[in-house]
Amino acid sequence: AAAAAAAAAAGGGRVHVMQIHIDLKLVMKLSMIVFFMSQGASTTKLMIYIAVATVIYLQQTGALDGITRRLFGDAAGAGGGAGAGAGGGNTGDSRIRKSAPSSRRSTGTGKNIEYGQWIQLGDNYAFVSKSANGASDGTYTTTAADDNLRAALGISKDTSDSEMLMKSLDQRKWQHASDHAYREKVCRGSKHDMPRWCKGPAGPGGRLSHDLDEAEQAWQEAAAKRQEAKMSLLGAHKAYLKEAAIQKEAMEYTKKALEAQEAVDAAAKMAAQRERSEGDLLQSMEIAEQNNWRSLVTARHTIVKYRTMSKEQVEEMEREETIVLKSRARDERAKAVGERNKVAGEARAQADAVDRAKFKAKKAQEELKAALMAAAKIEAQANRVQGVGAGFSSTDAGDLEVAGGGGGAGEEKKMLLL
Repeated sequence: AAAAAAAAAAGGGRVHVMQIHIDLKLVMKLSMIVFFMSQGASTTKLMIYIAVATVIYLQQTGALDGITRRLFGDAAGAGGGAGAGAGGGNTGDSRIRKSAPSSRRSTGTGKNIEYGQWIQLGDNYAFVSKSANGASDGTYTTTAADDNLRAALGISKDTSDSEMLMKSLDQRKWQHASDHAYREKVCRGSKHDMPRWCKGPAGPGGRLSHDLDEAEQAWQEAAAKRQEAKMSLLGAHKAYLKEAAIQKEAMEYTKKALEAQEAVDAAAKMAAQRERSEGDLLQSMEIAEQNNWRSLVTARHTIVKYRTMSKEQVEEMEREETIVLKSRARDERAKAVGERNKVAGEARAQADAVDRAKFKAKKAQEELKAALMAAAKIEAQANRVQGVGAGFSSTDAGDLEVAGGGGGAGEEKKMLLL
Protein backbone atom coordinates (compact mmCIF):
# COMPACT_ATOMS: atom_id res chain seq x y z
CA ALA A 1 0.00 0.00 0.00
CA ALA A 2 2.86 2.37 0.83
CA ALA A 3 4.57 1.68 -2.50
CA ALA A 4 1.31 2.23 -4.39
CA ALA A 5 0.67 5.50 -2.58
CA ALA A 6 4.22 6.69 -3.28
CA ALA A 7 3.88 5.78 -6.96
CA ALA A 8 0.57 7.65 -7.17
CA ALA A 9 2.12 10.76 -5.64
CA ALA A 10 5.13 10.59 -7.95
CA GLY A 11 2.79 10.33 -10.95
CA GLY A 12 0.99 13.52 -10.04
CA GLY A 13 -2.02 12.00 -8.22
CA ARG A 14 -3.09 13.04 -4.75
CA VAL A 15 -3.40 10.57 -1.89
CA HIS A 16 -6.64 11.10 0.05
CA VAL A 17 -7.85 9.66 3.32
CA MET A 18 -11.56 8.81 3.46
CA GLN A 19 -13.30 10.78 6.18
CA ILE A 20 -16.94 11.24 7.12
CA HIS A 21 -18.10 14.69 8.25
CA ILE A 22 -21.65 15.28 9.46
CA ASP A 23 -23.18 18.74 8.99
CA LEU A 24 -25.76 18.79 11.78
CA LYS A 25 -27.10 22.20 10.81
CA LEU A 26 -27.83 21.07 7.24
CA VAL A 27 -29.37 17.83 8.54
CA MET A 28 -31.73 19.80 10.79
CA LYS A 29 -32.77 22.11 7.94
CA LEU A 30 -33.50 19.25 5.56
CA SER A 31 -35.34 17.34 8.29
CA MET A 32 -37.59 20.32 8.99
CA ILE A 33 -38.31 20.76 5.27
CA VAL A 34 -39.19 17.07 4.88
CA PHE A 35 -41.33 17.21 8.03
CA PHE A 36 -43.43 20.15 6.82
CA MET A 37 -43.76 18.91 3.24
CA SER A 38 -44.78 15.40 4.29
CA GLN A 39 -47.77 16.56 6.33
CA GLY A 40 -50.67 14.43 5.08
CA ALA A 41 -48.52 12.91 2.33
CA SER A 42 -48.49 9.23 1.42
CA THR A 43 -45.67 6.86 2.25
CA THR A 44 -44.40 6.98 -1.34
CA LYS A 45 -44.14 10.78 -1.34
CA LEU A 46 -42.44 10.65 2.06
CA MET A 47 -39.80 8.27 0.70
CA ILE A 48 -39.31 10.52 -2.35
CA TYR A 49 -38.84 13.57 -0.09
CA ILE A 50 -36.29 11.69 2.02
CA ALA A 51 -34.39 10.52 -1.09
CA VAL A 52 -34.30 14.05 -2.52
CA ALA A 53 -33.12 15.45 0.83
CA THR A 54 -30.38 12.80 0.97
CA VAL A 55 -29.15 13.70 -2.53
CA ILE A 56 -29.17 17.40 -1.65
CA TYR A 57 -27.17 16.71 1.53
CA LEU A 58 -24.56 14.67 -0.36
CA GLN A 59 -24.29 17.37 -3.04
CA GLN A 60 -23.91 20.19 -0.49
CA THR A 61 -21.22 18.35 1.46
CA GLY A 62 -19.23 17.61 -1.71
CA ALA A 63 -19.63 13.84 -1.59
CA LEU A 64 -20.80 13.74 -5.21
CA ASP A 65 -18.12 16.01 -6.68
CA GLY A 66 -15.92 13.14 -7.84
CA ILE A 67 -18.84 11.30 -9.45
CA THR A 68 -20.05 14.50 -11.14
CA ARG A 69 -16.59 15.29 -12.55
CA ARG A 70 -16.18 11.74 -13.75
CA LEU A 71 -19.56 11.55 -15.50
CA PHE A 72 -19.86 15.01 -17.02
CA GLY A 73 -16.12 15.46 -17.52
CA ASP A 74 -15.77 12.32 -19.63
CA ALA A 75 -18.94 13.19 -21.57
CA ALA A 76 -17.50 16.60 -22.40
CA GLY A 77 -14.14 15.07 -23.35
CA ALA A 78 -15.85 12.65 -25.75
CA GLY A 79 -17.66 15.53 -27.44
CA GLY A 80 -14.69 16.24 -29.71
CA GLY A 81 -13.11 19.10 -27.78
CA ALA A 82 -15.85 21.64 -28.45
CA GLY A 83 -14.92 23.62 -25.36
CA ALA A 84 -11.17 23.30 -25.61
CA GLY A 85 -10.59 26.66 -27.20
CA ALA A 86 -10.77 30.18 -25.87
CA GLY A 87 -14.57 30.15 -26.43
CA GLY A 88 -17.40 28.20 -28.03
CA GLY A 89 -17.67 27.76 -31.77
CA ASN A 90 -16.89 25.54 -34.67
CA THR A 91 -13.71 23.45 -34.35
CA GLY A 92 -13.88 21.77 -37.75
CA ASP A 93 -12.97 18.08 -37.92
CA SER A 94 -10.24 18.30 -35.25
CA ARG A 95 -10.45 16.81 -31.77
CA ILE A 96 -8.77 17.83 -28.52
CA ARG A 97 -7.73 14.95 -26.28
CA LYS A 98 -7.36 15.71 -22.56
CA SER A 99 -5.95 13.26 -20.03
CA ALA A 100 -5.87 12.90 -16.27
CA PRO A 101 -2.48 12.99 -14.50
CA SER A 102 -2.76 9.28 -13.60
CA SER A 103 -3.10 8.27 -17.27
CA ARG A 104 -0.96 11.09 -18.61
CA ARG A 105 2.29 10.42 -20.47
CA SER A 106 5.37 11.60 -18.60
CA THR A 107 6.82 15.00 -19.39
CA GLY A 108 10.30 13.67 -18.71
CA THR A 109 13.07 15.00 -16.55
CA GLY A 110 15.97 17.35 -17.00
CA LYS A 111 15.71 19.46 -20.15
CA ASN A 112 12.84 17.45 -21.64
CA ILE A 113 10.20 20.20 -21.30
CA GLU A 114 6.83 19.99 -23.01
CA TYR A 115 5.89 23.23 -24.76
CA GLY A 116 2.49 24.40 -25.90
CA GLN A 117 1.14 26.42 -28.80
CA TRP A 118 -2.08 28.03 -29.96
CA ILE A 119 -3.84 26.54 -32.97
CA GLN A 120 -6.93 27.72 -34.80
CA LEU A 121 -9.74 25.21 -35.22
CA GLY A 122 -12.40 26.78 -37.37
CA ASP A 123 -13.63 29.88 -35.51
CA ASN A 124 -12.00 28.76 -32.29
CA TYR A 125 -8.52 28.63 -30.72
CA ALA A 126 -7.05 25.82 -28.64
CA PHE A 127 -3.82 25.54 -26.65
CA VAL A 128 -2.22 22.15 -27.37
CA SER A 129 1.11 20.43 -26.98
CA LYS A 130 3.76 21.05 -29.63
CA SER A 131 4.81 17.42 -29.43
CA ALA A 132 1.32 16.26 -30.53
CA ASN A 133 1.31 16.00 -34.33
CA GLY A 134 -2.37 16.61 -34.99
CA ALA A 135 -1.92 17.75 -38.57
CA SER A 136 -2.04 14.13 -39.80
CA ASP A 137 -5.12 12.73 -38.04
CA GLY A 138 -6.76 15.90 -36.70
CA THR A 139 -6.30 14.89 -33.04
CA TYR A 140 -4.42 17.22 -30.69
CA THR A 141 -3.36 16.70 -27.06
CA THR A 142 -3.46 19.28 -24.32
CA THR A 143 -0.29 19.97 -22.36
CA ALA A 144 0.55 18.02 -19.22
CA ALA A 145 0.78 21.32 -17.32
CA ASP A 146 -2.86 22.15 -18.10
CA ASP A 147 -3.94 18.62 -17.17
CA ASN A 148 -2.09 18.87 -13.85
CA LEU A 149 -3.74 22.24 -13.17
CA ARG A 150 -7.21 20.90 -13.96
CA ALA A 151 -6.67 17.92 -11.67
CA ALA A 152 -5.28 20.05 -8.82
CA LEU A 153 -8.13 22.59 -8.90
CA GLY A 154 -10.89 20.16 -9.78
CA ILE A 155 -11.60 21.89 -13.10
CA SER A 156 -13.71 19.99 -15.61
CA LYS A 157 -12.30 19.06 -19.00
CA ASP A 158 -14.71 21.30 -20.91
CA THR A 159 -13.46 24.44 -19.14
CA SER A 160 -12.08 27.04 -21.54
CA ASP A 161 -8.62 28.51 -21.23
CA SER A 162 -9.93 31.91 -20.14
CA GLU A 163 -11.97 30.28 -17.36
CA MET A 164 -8.90 28.28 -16.37
CA LEU A 165 -6.97 31.54 -16.02
CA MET A 166 -9.64 33.02 -13.73
CA LYS A 167 -9.73 29.90 -11.58
CA SER A 168 -5.94 29.75 -11.36
CA LEU A 169 -6.03 33.26 -9.87
CA ASP A 170 -8.67 32.27 -7.30
CA GLN A 171 -6.84 31.70 -4.02
CA ARG A 172 -9.83 29.87 -2.53
CA LYS A 173 -9.43 27.12 -5.10
CA TRP A 174 -5.77 26.71 -4.21
CA GLN A 175 -6.45 26.75 -0.47
CA HIS A 176 -9.12 24.09 -0.80
CA ALA A 177 -6.78 21.82 -2.81
CA SER A 178 -3.67 22.44 -0.69
CA ASP A 179 -2.02 19.93 1.61
CA HIS A 180 -2.26 22.53 4.39
CA ALA A 181 -6.07 22.28 4.30
CA TYR A 182 -5.81 18.49 4.23
CA ARG A 183 -3.57 18.49 7.32
CA GLU A 184 -5.92 20.85 9.13
CA LYS A 185 -8.83 18.46 8.47
CA VAL A 186 -7.02 15.28 9.44
CA CYS A 187 -4.84 16.47 12.32
CA ARG A 188 -7.51 18.01 14.53
CA GLY A 189 -9.05 16.81 17.74
CA SER A 190 -7.30 14.84 20.46
CA LYS A 191 -3.85 13.42 19.83
CA HIS A 192 -5.19 9.88 20.27
CA ASP A 193 -7.65 10.23 17.38
CA MET A 194 -5.29 11.75 14.79
CA PRO A 195 -2.87 9.62 12.70
CA ARG A 196 0.65 8.97 13.92
CA TRP A 197 2.28 11.12 11.22
CA CYS A 198 0.46 14.24 12.48
CA LYS A 199 3.00 14.50 15.32
CA GLY A 200 6.03 14.03 13.07
CA PRO A 201 7.82 16.06 10.39
CA ALA A 202 5.00 15.32 7.92
CA GLY A 203 2.33 16.80 10.20
CA PRO A 204 1.29 20.41 10.89
CA GLY A 205 4.32 22.60 11.57
CA GLY A 206 6.73 19.84 10.51
CA ARG A 207 9.83 20.33 8.40
CA LEU A 208 8.60 18.23 5.48
CA SER A 209 5.17 19.85 5.56
CA HIS A 210 6.84 23.26 5.37
CA ASP A 211 8.87 22.12 2.35
CA LEU A 212 5.71 20.78 0.70
CA ASP A 213 3.85 24.06 1.33
CA GLU A 214 6.70 26.04 -0.24
CA ALA A 215 6.78 23.70 -3.25
CA GLU A 216 3.00 24.03 -3.66
CA GLN A 217 3.21 27.82 -3.41
CA ALA A 218 6.02 28.00 -5.99
CA TRP A 219 4.09 25.77 -8.39
CA GLN A 220 0.88 27.78 -7.90
CA GLU A 221 2.63 31.05 -8.73
CA ALA A 222 4.37 29.53 -11.76
CA ALA A 223 1.08 27.99 -12.98
CA ALA A 224 -0.80 31.30 -12.66
CA LYS A 225 1.97 33.20 -14.45
CA ARG A 226 2.01 30.59 -17.23
CA GLN A 227 -1.75 30.96 -17.69
CA GLU A 228 -1.36 34.75 -17.95
CA ALA A 229 1.49 34.37 -20.45
CA LYS A 230 -0.59 31.86 -22.41
CA MET A 231 -3.51 34.28 -22.79
CA SER A 232 -1.11 37.12 -23.65
CA LEU A 233 0.34 34.91 -26.38
CA LEU A 234 -3.19 34.29 -27.68
CA GLY A 235 -3.76 38.03 -27.98
CA ALA A 236 -0.43 38.44 -29.76
CA HIS A 237 -1.23 35.49 -32.04
CA LYS A 238 -4.59 36.98 -33.01
CA ALA A 239 -2.98 40.35 -33.65
CA TYR A 240 -0.34 38.67 -35.81
CA LEU A 241 -2.97 36.84 -37.84
CA LYS A 242 -4.90 40.07 -38.29
CA GLU A 243 -1.81 41.99 -39.42
CA ALA A 244 -0.80 39.12 -41.69
CA ALA A 245 -4.24 39.18 -43.32
CA ILE A 246 -4.01 42.95 -43.77
CA GLN A 247 -0.53 42.52 -45.22
CA LYS A 248 -1.75 39.91 -47.70
CA GLU A 249 -4.67 42.08 -48.74
CA ALA A 250 -2.39 45.08 -49.07
CA MET A 251 -0.01 43.11 -51.28
CA GLU A 252 -2.89 42.07 -53.54
CA TYR A 253 -4.78 45.35 -53.86
CA THR A 254 -2.35 48.15 -52.94
CA LYS A 255 0.88 47.34 -54.71
CA LYS A 256 1.30 50.98 -55.78
CA ALA A 257 1.02 52.36 -52.26
CA LEU A 258 4.61 51.73 -51.19
CA GLU A 259 4.47 53.85 -48.09
CA ALA A 260 1.33 52.13 -46.87
CA GLN A 261 2.88 48.80 -47.70
CA GLU A 262 5.98 49.64 -45.67
CA ALA A 263 3.81 50.66 -42.72
CA VAL A 264 1.85 47.42 -42.98
CA ASP A 265 5.06 45.41 -43.23
CA ALA A 266 6.45 47.19 -40.18
CA ALA A 267 3.25 46.50 -38.25
CA ALA A 268 3.32 42.83 -39.27
CA LYS A 269 6.99 42.61 -38.33
CA MET A 270 6.31 44.16 -34.94
CA ALA A 271 3.38 41.79 -34.42
CA ALA A 272 5.55 38.80 -35.32
CA GLN A 273 8.29 40.03 -33.01
CA ARG A 274 5.77 40.45 -30.21
CA GLU A 275 4.45 36.96 -30.80
CA ARG A 276 7.98 35.55 -30.64
CA SER A 277 8.69 37.44 -27.42
CA GLU A 278 5.41 36.28 -25.89
CA GLY A 279 6.22 32.74 -27.03
CA ASP A 280 9.65 32.92 -25.39
CA LEU A 281 8.02 34.25 -22.22
CA LEU A 282 5.52 31.41 -22.28
CA GLN A 283 8.29 28.85 -22.74
CA SER A 284 10.16 30.27 -19.75
CA MET A 285 6.96 30.13 -17.70
CA GLU A 286 6.39 26.53 -18.85
CA ILE A 287 9.93 25.58 -17.82
CA ALA A 288 9.51 27.26 -14.42
CA GLU A 289 6.12 25.65 -13.81
CA GLN A 290 7.22 22.16 -14.78
CA ASN A 291 10.39 22.44 -12.68
CA ASN A 292 8.27 23.54 -9.71
CA TRP A 293 5.89 20.67 -10.47
CA ARG A 294 8.76 18.19 -10.26
CA SER A 295 9.84 19.71 -6.93
CA LEU A 296 6.25 19.39 -5.72
CA VAL A 297 6.08 15.74 -6.81
CA THR A 298 9.35 15.04 -4.97
CA ALA A 299 8.01 16.70 -1.82
CA ARG A 300 4.75 14.76 -2.10
CA HIS A 301 6.64 11.53 -2.57
CA THR A 302 8.64 12.22 0.61
CA ILE A 303 5.45 13.12 2.50
CA VAL A 304 3.77 9.89 1.41
CA LYS A 305 6.77 7.86 2.54
CA TYR A 306 6.74 9.53 5.96
CA ARG A 307 3.00 9.00 6.31
CA THR A 308 2.95 5.37 5.24
CA MET A 309 6.15 3.91 6.70
CA SER A 310 6.64 2.64 10.22
CA LYS A 311 8.61 4.49 12.88
CA GLU A 312 11.67 2.28 12.38
CA GLN A 313 11.58 2.84 8.60
CA VAL A 314 11.30 6.59 9.12
CA GLU A 315 14.30 6.58 11.48
CA GLU A 316 16.32 4.50 9.04
CA MET A 317 15.47 6.88 6.17
CA GLU A 318 16.40 9.91 8.29
CA ARG A 319 19.75 8.29 9.10
CA GLU A 320 20.36 7.75 5.39
CA GLU A 321 19.44 11.36 4.66
CA THR A 322 21.85 12.51 7.39
CA ILE A 323 24.64 10.46 5.81
CA VAL A 324 23.87 11.91 2.37
CA LEU A 325 23.84 15.47 3.75
CA LYS A 326 27.18 14.92 5.52
CA SER A 327 28.71 13.48 2.36
CA ARG A 328 27.40 16.45 0.36
CA ALA A 329 28.81 18.90 2.91
CA ARG A 330 32.17 17.11 2.82
CA ASP A 331 32.25 17.29 -0.98
CA GLU A 332 31.40 21.00 -0.86
CA ARG A 333 34.22 21.64 1.64
CA ALA A 334 36.67 19.73 -0.53
CA LYS A 335 35.51 21.73 -3.55
CA ALA A 336 35.97 24.99 -1.61
CA VAL A 337 39.49 23.95 -0.53
CA GLY A 338 40.32 23.10 -4.14
CA GLU A 339 39.07 26.51 -5.28
CA ARG A 340 41.16 28.26 -2.62
CA ASN A 341 44.26 26.29 -3.63
CA LYS A 342 43.62 27.15 -7.27
CA VAL A 343 43.31 30.84 -6.46
CA ALA A 344 46.46 30.71 -4.30
CA GLY A 345 48.38 28.98 -7.11
CA GLU A 346 47.28 31.59 -9.60
CA ALA A 347 48.35 34.34 -7.16
CA ARG A 348 51.77 32.71 -6.71
CA ALA A 349 52.19 32.40 -10.48
CA GLN A 350 51.34 36.08 -10.92
CA ALA A 351 53.81 37.04 -8.15
CA ASP A 352 56.57 34.98 -9.83
CA ALA A 353 55.83 36.67 -13.14
CA VAL A 354 56.07 40.10 -11.48
CA ASP A 355 59.41 39.16 -9.87
CA ARG A 356 60.80 37.98 -13.20
CA ALA A 357 59.68 41.22 -14.85
CA LYS A 358 61.37 43.25 -12.08
CA PHE A 359 64.60 41.26 -12.50
CA LYS A 360 64.59 41.82 -16.25
CA ALA A 361 63.98 45.56 -15.77
CA LYS A 362 66.83 45.83 -13.24
CA LYS A 363 69.19 43.98 -15.56
CA ALA A 364 68.25 46.23 -18.48
CA GLN A 365 68.80 49.29 -16.27
CA GLU A 366 72.31 48.08 -15.32
CA GLU A 367 73.16 47.40 -18.95
CA LEU A 368 71.97 50.87 -19.91
CA LYS A 369 74.07 52.41 -17.14
CA ALA A 370 77.18 50.53 -18.27
CA ALA A 371 76.60 51.64 -21.88
CA LEU A 372 76.26 55.27 -20.78
CA MET A 373 79.51 55.05 -18.78
CA ALA A 374 81.37 53.54 -21.75
CA ALA A 375 80.08 56.29 -24.02
CA ALA A 376 81.23 58.94 -21.51
CA LYS A 377 84.73 57.41 -21.43
CA ILE A 378 84.95 57.36 -25.20
CA GLU A 379 83.80 60.96 -25.39
CA ALA A 380 86.46 62.03 -22.77
CA GLN A 381 89.22 60.29 -24.71
CA ALA A 382 88.10 61.99 -27.90
CA ASN A 383 88.14 65.38 -26.15
CA ARG A 384 91.72 64.80 -24.88
CA VAL A 385 92.93 63.79 -28.33
CA GLN A 386 91.32 66.89 -29.82
CA GLY A 387 93.04 69.15 -27.19
CA VAL A 388 96.51 67.72 -27.93
CA GLY A 389 96.00 68.29 -31.67
CA ALA A 390 95.06 71.96 -31.06
CA GLY A 391 98.27 72.52 -28.99
CA PHE A 392 100.46 71.16 -31.74
CA SER A 393 98.78 73.46 -34.29
CA SER A 394 99.48 76.67 -32.26
CA THR A 395 103.16 75.73 -31.77
CA ASP A 396 103.64 75.21 -35.49
CA ALA A 397 102.19 78.68 -36.26
CA GLY A 398 104.67 80.44 -33.91
CA ASP A 399 107.59 78.63 -35.39
CA LEU A 400 106.63 79.74 -38.87
CA GLU A 401 106.51 83.42 -37.83
CA VAL A 402 110.01 83.22 -36.32
CA ALA A 403 111.30 81.56 -39.44
CA GLY A 404 109.93 84.35 -41.61
CA GLY A 405 111.81 87.05 -39.62
CA GLY A 406 115.16 85.29 -38.98
CA GLY A 407 116.04 83.70 -42.24
CA GLY A 408 118.35 80.77 -41.84
CA ALA A 409 118.18 80.74 -38.04
CA GLY A 410 114.42 80.20 -38.18
CA GLU A 411 114.91 77.35 -40.58
CA GLU A 412 117.34 75.71 -38.20
CA LYS A 413 114.94 76.05 -35.24
CA LYS A 414 112.20 74.54 -37.29
CA MET A 415 114.38 71.57 -38.13
CA LEU A 416 115.30 71.19 -34.48
CA LEU A 417 111.67 71.23 -33.41
CA LEU A 418 110.78 68.68 -36.00
